[in-house]
Amino acid sequence: MRIGRLVVVFSFGIGMTFDAGATCYVNSKAIGLDDGSSWMNAYTNLQFALLHPAKCSEIWVAKGVYKPTVGTDPTLSFYIGPGMKIYGGFDGDETEREKREPYTNLTVLSGDIDNNDAHAADSQIDLTWEDVQGENSYNIVTIDGTTGTPIDNETVLDGVIITGGNGGDLFDSFGGGLLCKGNGRGSACSPTLSNLIFSGNQAREGGALFNDGSSSGASHPLIVDVLFTGNVAAFGGAVFNSGYAGSSNPLIVSSTFAANAAITGGAIQNDAREGESSPTVINATFVKNSANEGFGGAIVNDASAAHSSSNTTLLNVTFQGNTANDGGTIEDLGAAATALRNVILWDDTPLEIFHGKSSPVFFIDHSVIRNGCPMSATCSMVEASDPLLSGFGNYGGRTPTVLPGAKGSAVNNGSASGCPPTDQRGIARTDGQCDIGAVEWQPSDDRIFADSFDIH
Repeated sequence: MRIGRLVVVFSFGIGMTFDAGATCYVNSKAIGLDDGSSWMNAYTNLQFALLHPAKCSEIWVAKGVYKPTVGTDPTLSFYIGPGMKIYGGFDGDETEREKREPYTNLTVLSGDIDNNDAHAADSQIDLTWEDVQGENSYNIVTIDGTTGTPIDNETVLDGVIITGGNGGDLFDSFGGGLLCKGNGRGSACSPTLSNLIFSGNQAREGGALFNDGSSSGASHPLIVDVLFTGNVAAFGGAVFNSGYAGSSNPLIVSSTFAANAAITGGAIQNDAREGESSPTVINATFVKNSANEGFGGAIVNDASAAHSSSNTTLLNVTFQGNTANDGGTIEDLGAAATALRNVILWDDTPLEIFHGKSSPVFFIDHSVIRNGCPMSATCSMVEASDPLLSGFGNYGGRTPTVLPGAKGSAVNNGSASGCPPTDQRGIARTDGQCDIGAVEWQPSDDRIFADSFDIH
C-alpha cells in the first residue's frame, strides 16, 4: 500500500482505494457503491461518512433529510470530532464547494426518528417546538472537544437545517439541536457554525444549542449567518452558554433570533456562575422572543454568584417585540454588565430594557431606546424617538431582519467607533455615517417588499 493511500475492503470482497484526506460525498438518493468516493457512489447515510474522519477531510452533503439513526434510539447523534468539516446545501453534482446553494438545496438534519412530527410533509422541518411528537433525538448533533483534542474554529458545520431535537427529560437535558462539549480541564468546543437554521428544537437548557465550557473547560464557537427560530427551553430558549466554573464566550455575527421561548432568557442565557460567560454579538436581530413566565425576553446574563463575570457586548443589534414578565429585552443578574453601542431596543415589554437586579452600571452608546436612558445606565447619545422599523422579513442577506425607516431615528445616528464595515445583510455601510441597529438603510430598501416570513 502506497503511503498516503487508504485501502478499504468491503464485506463483499472488493477493494477500493481513496486518497487520504479526500472529500467524501453524502446523498440519500445515491444508487452507486455507497462508499463516499463521488456523487455517484455517495454514502446514503451521513453517519457512514462521520465514521471515517481520517479518510474524509471534508464531507459534502446533498439536499435531503438525514436522521441520526434508522432505528429509534434517541441517544444517538451525528457525532463531529476535532477537525471535521461538514458542508450541506449541494444539489449533488457540484465539483466546487462555492457552487452549492444551502438555502435552495435544503439539507435537513432531523431528530424525528419515529417519523410522526407535525411538520410539513415536503420539507420535514419542524417550524416550532410544538411540532415535535413522540420521542425524538435528544441531541441531533454532538460536537465533542473532551476527548483529548480540543475543538477549534477549524472544525466546521455549515449549510444545514437542524430541526426537531428533543432533549428528553426537561429536568436534565441540554442542546436539543446541538450539544457542544468543551467541559473539563483542557477541553474546548469552539467550532465554526455558519449558514445554519435551528428550528423547532427543545431542551431544559439551550433548546437549539448548548455551549458547555464548564468545569475549567472552554466553549467559544464562532456563529455566523445563523437563524434560530421556534426553539424552546426552560433556560435559554435558543442558546445556553455555560461558563459555570469555566468559560463560554461565543462570537455571534449576522444572525437572527426569532420567536424562541423560555422561562428565562427567551433567546440566550449566559451562565457565568463562578466563571465567565461574555458573548460578543455583532449585526444581529432579536424579534418576538419571550420569557413570559420569567425574565430576560431576549437575553439573560447571570453573574449572580461570587467570582463570576458576564460582560456581554452588543454592537449594531436590533431588538423588536421581545417580551418577558420582567426585563423585556435583557436581564443582568449579580455582577453582570452589558455594554451596548449602536443598538435599537423598540417595542419590547416591559420597559424595553433590563431589570438589572443589583447589577453594576451598564453602558449604552449611540442607541435608540423608546424610554430613553435607563436610570441605572451610563448613556451617551441615546435617542428616544421612533426608528420606524419595518416588519420582520427577508430583505436580502442570509437571515431575516427588520429595516430602519429612512426618516427614523436610527439612520446616520450611530457611532463610527467599532461600526462593522457591513450590515447583517452583508451590505457595505458606505455613506460615511453608521446607522444604529443591525441593518444599514439603503435607498433601495424603500422599494423592497419582504417575503412572508411567518413567526409564531
